[in-house]
Amino acid sequence: MTGEEAQEDKLHAEGDEADLRADANPDTASQGLPAPTPVQESGSMLEAHAPHEAIHTWKSFSIHIAAIAVGLLIAIGLEQTVEYFHHRHQLREARKELSVELRDNRRQLARNLDAVRKFKTQLDAAMTLLRAAQSARDPSFPKLEYSWYSSNGIAWPENGAWQTLRQSGSLTLMPHEELKRYTYFYDGIAAVMDAATAFAMQTDMAGSLAQRSPDARVLPGDIQELIAATAQCQGKLAFFATLLEIEKLGLDNAMPPAAD
Repeated sequence: MTGEEAQEDKLHAEGDEADLRADANPDTASQGLPAPTPVQESGSMLEAHAPHEAIHTWKSFSIHIAAIAVGLLIAIGLEQTVEYFHHRHQLREARKELSVELRDNRRQLARNLDAVRKFKTQLDAAMTLLRAAQSARDPSFPKLEYSWYSSNGIAWPENGAWQTLRQSGSLTLMPHEELKRYTYFYDGIAAVMDAATAFAMQTDMAGSLAQRSPDARVLPGDIQELIAATAQCQGKLAFFATLLEIEKLGLDNAMPPAAD
Protein backbone atom coordinates (compact mmCIF):
# COMPACT_ATOMS: atom_id res chain seq x y z
CA MET A 1 0.00 0.00 0.00
CA THR A 2 1.39 3.37 -1.01
CA GLY A 3 1.66 6.38 1.31
CA GLU A 4 -1.15 8.22 -0.45
CA GLU A 5 -3.50 5.27 -0.05
CA ALA A 6 -2.62 5.02 3.64
CA GLN A 7 -3.33 8.73 4.17
CA GLU A 8 -6.66 8.43 2.35
CA ASP A 9 -7.68 5.44 4.48
CA LYS A 10 -6.81 7.44 7.62
CA LEU A 11 -9.01 10.38 6.56
CA HIS A 12 -11.93 8.03 5.81
CA ALA A 13 -11.53 6.47 9.25
CA GLU A 14 -11.58 9.88 10.96
CA GLY A 15 -14.73 10.84 9.02
CA ASP A 16 -16.50 7.65 10.10
CA GLU A 17 -15.51 8.32 13.70
CA ALA A 18 -16.94 11.88 13.54
CA ASP A 19 -20.23 10.54 12.16
CA LEU A 20 -20.46 8.07 14.99
CA ARG A 21 -19.95 10.84 17.58
CA ALA A 22 -22.61 12.98 15.90
CA ASP A 23 -25.06 10.09 16.08
CA ALA A 24 -24.23 9.58 19.74
CA ASN A 25 -24.75 13.32 20.54
CA PRO A 26 -27.73 14.52 18.49
CA ASP A 27 -28.02 17.78 20.53
CA THR A 28 -24.62 18.88 19.42
CA ALA A 29 -25.36 18.05 15.79
CA SER A 30 -28.75 19.78 15.88
CA GLN A 31 -27.27 22.94 17.32
CA GLY A 32 -24.80 23.14 14.52
CA LEU A 33 -21.86 23.04 16.91
CA PRO A 34 -18.60 21.90 15.47
CA ALA A 35 -17.49 18.46 16.42
CA PRO A 36 -14.58 18.24 18.81
CA THR A 37 -11.27 18.33 17.07
CA PRO A 38 -9.32 15.19 17.65
CA VAL A 39 -6.17 15.64 19.67
CA GLN A 40 -3.14 15.13 17.54
CA GLU A 41 -0.23 13.74 19.47
CA SER A 42 3.18 14.64 18.33
CA GLY A 43 6.01 12.30 18.51
CA SER A 44 7.42 14.08 21.57
CA MET A 45 6.03 14.39 25.19
CA LEU A 46 3.79 17.33 26.32
CA GLU A 47 5.80 20.53 26.80
CA ALA A 48 5.85 22.29 30.20
CA HIS A 49 5.51 26.08 29.81
CA ALA A 50 7.19 28.47 32.26
CA PRO A 51 4.78 30.52 34.45
CA HIS A 52 4.04 34.07 33.40
CA GLU A 53 5.01 35.48 36.87
CA ALA A 54 8.66 35.96 37.70
CA ILE A 55 10.15 33.47 40.10
CA HIS A 56 11.29 35.08 43.41
CA THR A 57 14.85 34.26 44.20
CA TRP A 58 16.34 34.13 47.70
CA LYS A 59 17.97 37.46 46.98
CA SER A 60 14.70 39.20 46.11
CA PHE A 61 13.02 37.52 49.10
CA SER A 62 15.75 38.79 51.42
CA ILE A 63 15.46 42.30 50.00
CA HIS A 64 11.68 42.24 50.52
CA ILE A 65 12.02 41.10 54.15
CA ALA A 66 14.75 43.66 54.78
CA ALA A 67 12.52 46.46 53.44
CA ILE A 68 9.70 45.39 55.76
CA ALA A 69 12.07 45.20 58.72
CA VAL A 70 13.51 48.66 58.02
CA GLY A 71 10.00 50.10 57.72
CA LEU A 72 8.99 48.60 61.04
CA LEU A 73 12.14 49.89 62.72
CA ILE A 74 11.52 53.38 61.40
CA ALA A 75 7.90 53.31 62.59
CA ILE A 76 8.91 52.05 66.04
CA GLY A 77 11.67 54.62 66.25
CA LEU A 78 9.31 57.46 65.38
CA GLU A 79 6.76 56.25 67.90
CA GLN A 80 9.38 56.01 70.65
CA THR A 81 10.71 59.45 69.80
CA VAL A 82 7.25 60.98 70.09
CA GLU A 83 6.66 59.09 73.33
CA TYR A 84 10.03 60.24 74.71
CA PHE A 85 9.28 63.91 74.14
CA HIS A 86 5.76 63.44 75.49
CA HIS A 87 7.16 61.91 78.69
CA ARG A 88 9.66 64.75 79.01
CA HIS A 89 6.81 67.22 78.77
CA GLN A 90 4.80 65.30 81.38
CA LEU A 91 7.75 65.20 83.76
CA ARG A 92 8.43 68.90 83.30
CA GLU A 93 4.80 69.74 84.07
CA ALA A 94 4.78 67.40 87.09
CA ARG A 95 7.87 69.07 88.54
CA LYS A 96 6.33 72.48 87.98
CA GLU A 97 3.12 71.52 89.82
CA LEU A 98 5.03 70.00 92.72
CA SER A 99 7.30 73.02 92.94
CA VAL A 100 4.27 75.30 93.36
CA GLU A 101 2.79 73.01 95.98
CA LEU A 102 6.08 72.82 97.89
CA ARG A 103 6.30 76.61 98.03
CA ASP A 104 2.74 76.74 99.41
CA ASN A 105 3.62 74.12 102.01
CA ARG A 106 6.73 76.06 103.03
CA ARG A 107 4.56 79.10 103.77
CA GLN A 108 2.09 76.95 105.72
CA LEU A 109 4.93 75.35 107.64
CA ALA A 110 6.15 78.76 108.81
CA ARG A 111 2.59 79.58 109.88
CA ASN A 112 2.24 76.30 111.78
CA LEU A 113 5.55 76.77 113.59
CA ASP A 114 4.34 80.18 114.78
CA ALA A 115 1.00 78.63 115.80
CA VAL A 116 2.77 75.94 117.80
CA ARG A 117 4.69 78.56 119.80
CA LYS A 118 1.46 80.46 120.45
CA PHE A 119 -0.46 77.33 121.54
CA LYS A 120 2.38 76.26 123.80
CA THR A 121 2.29 79.61 125.58
CA GLN A 122 -1.51 79.40 125.99
CA LEU A 123 -1.46 75.83 127.30
CA ASP A 124 1.36 76.55 129.73
CA ALA A 125 -0.58 79.52 131.05
CA ALA A 126 -3.75 77.44 131.33
CA MET A 127 -1.92 74.75 133.26
CA THR A 128 -0.53 77.33 135.69
CA LEU A 129 -4.00 78.72 136.35
CA LEU A 130 -5.47 75.23 136.77
CA ARG A 131 -2.79 74.27 139.28
CA ALA A 132 -3.52 77.43 141.22
CA ALA A 133 -7.26 76.77 141.14
CA GLN A 134 -6.65 73.19 142.31
CA SER A 135 -4.95 74.38 145.50
CA ALA A 136 -7.45 77.16 146.19
CA ARG A 137 -10.08 76.86 148.94
CA ASP A 138 -12.89 77.89 146.61
CA PRO A 139 -11.90 76.34 143.32
CA SER A 140 -13.45 77.78 140.21
CA PHE A 141 -12.74 77.45 136.54
CA PRO A 142 -10.37 80.17 135.44
CA LYS A 143 -11.12 81.81 132.13
CA LEU A 144 -9.20 79.72 129.65
CA GLU A 145 -8.90 79.77 125.87
CA TYR A 146 -8.68 76.59 123.82
CA SER A 147 -8.90 77.48 120.16
CA TRP A 148 -6.87 76.08 117.27
CA TYR A 149 -8.93 77.45 114.37
CA SER A 150 -8.26 81.18 114.72
CA SER A 151 -7.00 83.28 111.80
CA ASN A 152 -3.42 82.49 112.73
CA GLY A 153 -4.09 78.92 113.81
CA ILE A 154 -3.14 75.60 112.23
CA ALA A 155 -2.91 75.42 108.45
CA TRP A 156 -3.35 72.00 106.85
CA PRO A 157 -0.55 71.10 104.42
CA GLU A 158 -1.41 70.63 100.76
CA ASN A 159 -0.96 67.43 98.78
CA GLY A 160 -3.50 67.77 95.96
CA ALA A 161 -0.90 67.97 93.16
CA TRP A 162 0.94 64.94 94.56
CA GLN A 163 -2.23 62.85 94.72
CA THR A 164 -3.27 63.85 91.19
CA LEU A 165 0.13 63.06 89.69
CA ARG A 166 0.28 59.73 91.48
CA GLN A 167 -3.10 58.69 90.09
CA SER A 168 -2.18 59.80 86.56
CA GLY A 169 1.07 57.77 86.60
CA SER A 170 3.31 60.79 85.94
CA LEU A 171 5.40 60.02 89.03
CA THR A 172 6.73 56.84 87.39
CA LEU A 173 8.64 59.04 84.93
CA MET A 174 10.82 60.48 87.69
CA PRO A 175 14.31 59.22 88.49
CA HIS A 176 14.28 56.87 91.46
CA GLU A 177 16.20 59.10 93.87
CA GLU A 178 14.05 62.13 93.11
CA LEU A 179 10.87 60.12 93.62
CA LYS A 180 12.21 58.89 96.97
CA ARG A 181 12.65 62.46 98.20
CA TYR A 182 9.11 63.40 97.23
CA THR A 183 7.69 60.23 98.77
CA TYR A 184 9.52 60.88 102.05
CA PHE A 185 8.13 64.42 102.20
CA TYR A 186 4.53 63.55 101.37
CA ASP A 187 4.50 60.59 103.75
CA GLY A 188 5.58 63.10 106.39
CA ILE A 189 2.78 65.42 105.26
CA ALA A 190 0.24 62.66 105.95
CA ALA A 191 1.65 62.22 109.47
CA VAL A 192 1.50 66.00 110.06
CA MET A 193 -2.17 66.03 109.03
CA ASP A 194 -2.97 63.18 111.42
CA ALA A 195 -1.13 64.89 114.27
CA ALA A 196 -2.86 68.21 113.57
CA THR A 197 -6.24 66.47 113.60
CA ALA A 198 -5.48 64.74 116.90
CA PHE A 199 -4.37 68.02 118.49
CA ALA A 200 -7.45 69.85 117.21
CA MET A 201 -9.79 67.18 118.58
CA GLN A 202 -8.11 67.21 121.99
CA THR A 203 -8.18 71.01 122.09
CA ASP A 204 -11.90 71.03 121.32
CA MET A 205 -12.52 68.53 124.12
CA ALA A 206 -10.55 70.64 126.61
CA GLY A 207 -12.42 73.74 125.47
CA SER A 208 -15.74 71.99 126.11
CA LEU A 209 -14.65 71.13 129.65
CA ALA A 210 -13.53 74.70 130.28
CA GLN A 211 -16.88 76.09 129.16
CA ARG A 212 -18.96 73.66 131.18
CA SER A 213 -19.11 75.94 134.22
CA PRO A 214 -17.29 79.16 133.42
CA ASP A 215 -16.55 81.38 136.42
CA ALA A 216 -18.54 79.05 138.69
CA ARG A 217 -17.70 76.99 141.71
CA VAL A 218 -16.74 73.47 140.73
CA LEU A 219 -15.66 70.31 142.37
CA PRO A 220 -11.98 69.49 142.67
CA GLY A 221 -12.56 66.54 140.34
CA ASP A 222 -13.60 68.88 137.53
CA ILE A 223 -10.37 70.83 137.87
CA GLN A 224 -8.41 67.59 137.81
CA GLU A 225 -10.23 66.48 134.65
CA LEU A 226 -9.39 69.74 132.91
CA ILE A 227 -5.77 69.49 134.02
CA ALA A 228 -5.58 66.02 132.44
CA ALA A 229 -7.19 67.27 129.23
CA THR A 230 -4.78 70.21 129.07
CA ALA A 231 -1.82 67.90 129.64
CA GLN A 232 -2.96 65.75 126.71
CA CYS A 233 -3.17 68.88 124.57
CA GLN A 234 0.40 69.71 125.52
CA GLY A 235 1.57 66.21 124.60
CA LYS A 236 -0.16 66.20 121.22
CA LEU A 237 1.15 69.68 120.51
CA ALA A 238 4.70 68.57 121.25
CA PHE A 239 4.34 65.62 118.85
CA PHE A 240 2.88 67.93 116.21
CA ALA A 241 5.85 70.28 116.61
CA THR A 242 8.28 67.37 116.14
CA LEU A 243 6.58 66.36 112.90
CA LEU A 244 6.77 69.95 111.67
CA GLU A 245 10.53 69.86 112.09
CA ILE A 246 10.61 66.63 110.07
CA GLU A 247 8.44 68.30 107.44
CA LYS A 248 10.97 71.14 107.24
CA LEU A 249 13.76 68.64 106.53
CA GLY A 250 11.62 66.97 103.89
CA LEU A 251 10.93 70.30 102.21
CA ASP A 252 14.63 71.10 102.04
CA ASN A 253 15.34 67.74 100.39
CA ALA A 254 12.35 67.59 98.07
CA MET A 255 12.85 70.78 96.11
CA PRO A 256 12.82 69.64 92.46
CA PRO A 257 15.80 70.21 90.15
CA ALA A 258 15.63 72.82 87.44
CA ALA A 259 13.43 71.68 84.56
CA ASP A 260 15.44 70.49 81.55
